[in-house]
Amino acid sequence: MIVLDAGLVRPPSGVPTRIIPRHPARLVGVGIDDGGRASRTLKIALVDGEAADAREDAGVIQGELAQTALPGLPGTRLADIATELEVGQRGPAVLITADLPPGESSGVWRDLVERGDLGPLVRPAG
Repeated sequence: MIVLDAGLVRPPSGVPTRIIPRHPARLVGVGIDDGGRASRTLKIALVDGEAADAREDAGVIQGELAQTALPGLPGTRLADIATELEVGQRGPAVLITADLPPGESSGVWRDLVERGDLGPLVRPAG
């Protein structure tokens, strides 16, 4: 898992992107629980400042995550590349897990970061 300052996670420039959470994250973690080509789970953690903020954001994200467009892959939603999307909250963190289809690359997390596809999940501070 890689952990980034949330200020480094942005949608691609010039692409209109709807930001889902209501509160800014401080840190973003993303990685894969790799059980081999038949079992890979994408894991994303958004660390907010307060548990109450994370709880509220988890509820909002849960309702919209599957239909969230990936700004770096026009016409593609998160549900198109991952299944069994789950959103939870623990302390000041929103925790997102999603199963990847068999055979999906273990580098998909890196693609999400590099293309700016995590941008809709991170509200900028300020």
